[in-house]
Amino acid sequence: MAESEIGATRTTHHELQCEELMLRTTYIMTIAIFVVLLMGCGEEKAPYEKGMAYYRSGEIGKAILELKKAAEADSTVEVCNNLGAILYNEGNAKEAMALFRKAVELDPSSDVGHRNLAFAYAEKGVLNRAIQEYEAAIRLDPQDAESCFNLALVYHRREELERSIAYNEMAVARDPRFVEAYVNLGFDYVEQGMVDQARTSFEKAVEINPQCANAAFGLALTYEAKGQKAQARAWWRKYLKFEPKGTWAYKVRERLGDDESWMKNGQ
Repeated sequence: MAESEIGATRTTHHELQCEELMLRTTYIMTIAIFVVLLMGCGEEKAPYEKGMAYYRSGEIGKAILELKKAAEADSTVEVCNNLGAILYNEGNAKEAMALFRKAVELDPSSDVGHRNLAFAYAEKGVLNRAIQEYEAAIRLDPQDAESCFNLALVYHRREELERSIAYNEMAVARDPRFVEAYVNLGFDYVEQGMVDQARTSFEKAVEINPQCANAAFGLALTYEAKGQKAQARAWWRKYLKFEPKGTWAYKVRERLGDDESWMKNGQ
């Protein structure tokens, strides 16, 4: 937000656009680690089971070594997805993406494989491919709320707000307690100048999670946009209570600048 906008007594639509971008909830990592049944205590475990046991105990290096052995012996969908997930979380996106592609090749009906690949493409900025893979995941699992949520984020990055709204609406329809989707839907509405709809969405998020800082921030913006200063200040205070050291806490304190106790403590 430009410095000249900070002191505005009534938040403009442009200001709302600038501020919300920093608060939008980012992609939810849907990479799934499959649960495996371990062999009996007296039996030698196969590399896959050993790798997953190491993963659960936090021995990531050993887990990778064993899962790579499993991949060399028999590259199943589970091995590819799990090894890819672990490698991705360890910063090896290139090798992880190759494994996700292989998982989809092995089983095109694997919704997990498509979600993993979509997530990786989105993080890499290859948005067209991310859209294709998320759409495939949703076709395979029509109740997949997280893929709807993540696809909304992809469309938001492409500045296709109507589609972003549509997929966030799909996400909350599939999971009525999906707080992050309500928050992002609220900010989508804000960007479209639909302040009343935004408030409803933020209120739903707060109803589910009364300590949701981003929803409190969004509600403050909607009240400020309507010129309802007292209500806006109340929600700014709640935001500071939840996120006293948050990214936007200093800007909130500027809005509460005439209240010295809030300027100092955010309490």
